[in-house]
Amino acid sequence: MQQLSAVDYLKAAIRRPRRPSGEVSLPRLERTTEPMVASERQLATFRQLTQYPDDGYLPLTFPHVATFPTHFANLVDSRFPLPLVGLIHIRSWMRQHRPVGAGEKWRAICSTSDQRKVDRGLEFDLETKVYVGANLVWEGTATMLRRHGPGSLKRRSPHPTLDGIGAVNRVWLVPAPMARAFAACSGDLNPIHLSALTARLFGFKGVVIHGMWTLTRLAGAHPALVTSPGVELRCAFKLPIVLPARLVYRYWQEDDGLALRLLDRAAREPHAVGHIGVKRAPLPPNSQSFNRSAE
Repeated sequence: MQQLSAVDYLKAAIRRPRRPSGEVSLPRLERTTEPMVASERQLATFRQLTQYPDDGYLPLTFPHVATFPTHFANLVDSRFPLPLVGLIHIRSWMRQHRPVGAGEKWRAICSTSDQRKVDRGLEFDLETKVYVGANLVWEGTATMLRRHGPGSLKRRSPHPTLDGIGAVNRVWLVPAPMARAFAACSGDLNPIHLSALTARLFGFKGVVIHGMWTLTRLAGAHPALVTSPGVELRCAFKLPIVLPARLVYRYWQEDDGLALRLLDRAAREPHAVGHIGVKRAPLPPNSQSFNRSAE
């Protein structure tokens, strides 16, 4: 799998895309990966770092991780008018039409899509569709936000529900080296994941764990669901997780699956708000019902 180095991020930071006059219009950019088979060594490390079960299939979140370098290529394309630095990954949605065997060969189509104006700035999606042969087996979107300016996040959105009937609580201890280890395993060597020093250069208080580590850890906590055809995972990212961290993982049953919460050490503020369940029909990744519950 291709790796993104800190140098790639430095080049992206230096790059000054030509700003279009008037309102920004994002082009649809699309790239297709070469057919690939996941490395057994990488998968073993990926599972170990996220405590994901070794069930013989690709982890539910792995297609997004493996294809991110292709999305990166779209974001630094000369036709894309926004700088990479300053983009924030705020939500993810993924649907597994069937489990993908760890040794299966697959390819993906990665594209930018669905531009939307919101109060905080401009949202758009990184869309991934994974195929085994001619069959669509997995799809997902990562929603990105480009803020209007430094003050655009000051108005807080309604606080999500942090507890539910019959909620189960777990404590997760995440050491600082986990950020660098997962960055190396995932192939995404963003400086904010490498050390406290490089993270501070980008405005963080310390080294930050990758959002896909969080999402994988949440999914892997429910092994009976992640191998199901039609399983769907949705998550909104709230506060970044600065390491080392003591986190409270909380989940409870809802009619259509499990509500997921990853909270700070005091269990007062959410780092991630999500849901996992088996869907009989596809749910749009940016449905209003999800936005209201997760924002």
